[in-house]
Amino acid sequence: MGGFDSGLKGTGEDQDVAYRIRAAGWVLDRSPAVFFERRVRTWKSLWAKYFWYGYGDHDLYCKNRGIFSPSRMNPLAGFVAGALQIPDAYRITSCKSVLLLPFHFAFKMMAWCAGFSKARLDSRQFVSTKVT
Repeated sequence: MGGFDSGLKGTGEDQDVAYRIRAAGWVLDRSPAVFFERRVRTWKSLWAKYFWYGYGDHDLYCKNRGIFSPSRMNPLAGFVAGALQIPDAYRITSCKSVLLLPFHFAFKMMAWCAGFSKARLDSRQFVSTKVT
């Protein structure tokens, strides 16, 4: 499929390859493996991580608009996604703190949206200074 796109700035390379694999007619399937996210120690670090993902995903979105819908990448969608994770997370951990997952996911989506919006503004400013 041509490997990773070195033109993407920092994030989204794996999503791009997966999208091109699907577009070529291949089927991708999810593993039944349990996924654990690498921990960050502070809310500020979590914000910075997802802000960076949103910022980088802007280039990915500009490359191929069909790869995801920015309108679905919002705090409400994050809240719902977190709520949907509760049953499995509770089954695995037996911790009542999993009830906070919707808020955690909504926070991550707020950071992602802020990063995506910042990249959008930066790209528009770059274009306007390049034209003048």
